Amino acid sequence: MTLQVALPAFLRAEGKAKEAALGSGIGIALNIILDPVFILGLHQGVAGAAWATIISNAVAVVYYLILYFKSNTVLSIQPRYFRPSKRILSEVLKIGLPSAASTILMSCASILMQGLASRYGDYVISAYGVATKMISIAFMLILGYASGYSPFAGYNYGSRNYKRMLSAFKFAAVSSTCACFLFLAPFIFWGRAFMGAFTSDAKIIETGVQFLRAYAWCLPFLGMQVSLMCTFQATGSAVKSLVVNLGRQCIFHIPLIIILNRIWHLTGLTYAGPVADILTALTAVLLGIPLLRRLVDKSKEQVESKEQRESKEQVERKEKKEVVTE
Repeated sequence: MTLQVALPAFLRAEGKAKEAALGSGIGIALNIILDPVFILGLHQGVAGAAWATIISNAVAVVYYLILYFKSNTVLSIQPRYFRPSKRILSEVLKIGLPSAASTILMSCASILMQGLASRYGDYVISAYGVATKMISIAFMLILGYASGYSPFAGYNYGSRNYKRMLSAFKFAAVSSTCACFLFLAPFIFWGRAFMGAFTSDAKIIETGVQFLRAYAWCLPFLGMQVSLMCTFQATGSAVKSLVVNLGRQCIFHIPLIIILNRIWHLTGLTYAGPVADILTALTAVLLGIPLLRRLVDKSKEQVESKEQRESKEQVERKEKKEVVTE
C-alpha cells in the first residue's frame, strides 16, 4: 500500500502524470474485476475482497517498479543511489506529518461521528455511510484535479517563475470551484434518486438525503481550500499547512460534532462536517492571502527588473550604434 501511494507520487513530481494515472487505473480496474471473482465465484466473502485488493495493488506496484528500472526517469529507487540527508528528511516530514496527522484525526472523527449516530438508530449509520461515500466521489475528483496543479506550482516556485505560478493558481482555484458547483445541483435536487439506488428503506433514504443536502453546500468551498492547500505545500509553508490540516479536525470538526450534537441532536450531527469544511476553507483563505500577496509582489519585482534590464540593454545598443556612426 505504501509503495502504491509513494511511487506514483514520485512520477507526478517529475511530470509523468500519464504514467502515474495508468498505474492507478490498472490497480482499480483489476480490483473491480477480481472482487466478484473472489467474493462470488470463489465464495471467500470479506477475505476475497481483501485478496482482490492485495493482488491489484501488487500488480500496480510491479508496473511502477518496471517504469523506474526500465524507463528514463529522473528519480531512481535503486539502493546504491540512496544517500541519507537530514535536510531532505526535514522537508519531507515538515510537509508530510501534518497530512498524516490529519488522516489519523479524520479516522477519529469518523469513529466519533458513527458512535454518536448509532444512538439515533442503525438507519442513521447506514444513511451517513452511503451519503459520505457519494460526497467523497466529488471530493476525490477535486483532490485529483488539484494534484495536477501541485507539482506544477512546485516547479514554478522552485524556478522563481512567480507570475506563471499565480496564473496556474487562479486557473486551478476558479476551475475547481466551478467543478464543485456542478455537483451542487445533483446532490440537492436528485439526492433521493441517488439514495434510492442503494436502498429501498424510506428512513435511510430520507436521512441520507438530509446528509447529502447538508454536505452539498460545502462543496463550492472545497475548490479554493484544496488549491490553497496545494499552494502551501508547493511553497514549503509547513506551518500554514499544519494549521489547515489539523485545524479542520482538531479545531472545527471534532468539537462541532460534540457541540452541535448536544444542542441540535441529529440535525446538528448532520451539519457538523459541512460547517467544519466551510470554516476550514475560510481559514485557508485568511492564511493564503498574505502568501499570495507576497508572490504578487515578487512577480512585480521580477517584471520591473526585467524591464529595467531590457531598457538598459537598449540604451547600451543605442550608444554603440552612435559610436560606430561617428
